Amino acid sequence: EDTPRGIGAFALRPRRLGDLGLLRNLRPVPTQTGRTAFTGDFSPPLSRESFLASPLAQYNALAESLAEYAENHPLLPTGWTLSGALAVLHAAGPGALRNWDRGPREGLRGDLPAEEVERVFHQANVIF
Repeated sequence: EDTPRGIGAFALRPRRLGDLGLLRNLRPVPTQTGRTAFTGDFSPPLSRESFLASPLAQYNALAESLAEYAENHPLLPTGWTLSGALAVLHAAGPGALRNWDRGPREGLRGDLPAEEVERVFHQANVIF
């Protein structure tokens, strides 16, 4: 299902699904908090309904996303592990990782509060 944070069981953000070629015609929409979120149309033959009905399609999208992030973001800030970086990238996008030293509010994608991004990072950073 759609969540306030993203689409499906792994809360994949529409812009990230667009990066992966699964969504097209991305367009901004205002949120209740004043931030900008995005929506789009699934690329055929995929539809929103078929994506949400398929745990495998959602898992494959998450796996592709994390593999691409791991390959393209090899330099981590001091004290970070790959699991922490992947958690931040998944939760808030590459801008949050690039700008982390300026504070977790910089470069966030979507409507996730900075405090939640920090919590996700600290929870995941010690996994691997």
